[in-house]
Amino acid sequence: MDKEMIGLICKVTATTSAGLFAGSGLGSNFTTMPAMLKIEDTSALRVGWKHHFLLGKKYMGRCAQLSFLAGCSTCYLDTTETKYYWLAGAFCMFFIFPFTAIVMMPDIQKLLKDDVIATRGVDWVRSSINTWDKRHFKRSMASTIGFGIFLYALYNRQ
Repeated sequence: MDKEMIGLICKVTATTSAGLFAGSGLGSNFTTMPAMLKIEDTSALRVGWKHHFLLGKKYMGRCAQLSFLAGCSTCYLDTTETKYYWLAGAFCMFFIFPFTAIVMMPDIQKLLKDDVIATRGVDWVRSSINTWDKRHFKRSMASTIGFGIFLYALYNRQ
């Protein structure tokens, strides 16, 4: 396989993975979480959020990693004027990791504990899930911007 074909595969992989993350993230923000936040039983809300989070963690982290790596690889392999767009999109995807680790994980780790309602109270749990949704929206926006940059670079390829 030649360098040009590998570069094209990387471009499609970066774009597709970013699009999957963005679509899933926005779907969570605009449909799943508003519906879940209407659940009056905080214990049921937390269990639903926990399953939602763990499933998303399993798949979406891989999408972000793949998009970042493929975007960086494309920048390295590309010889056109759009080469640095691929790096910009990749760094939009990379932003997700430190943001999650530094800003989101402390509360996520508390919310994942089965005794969190007993130790923190229903108001804290409900508020923290709502805060998680708002912070997750920032990740959704970063991936949407990265996806847009990738689409622009893919469309304007030389």
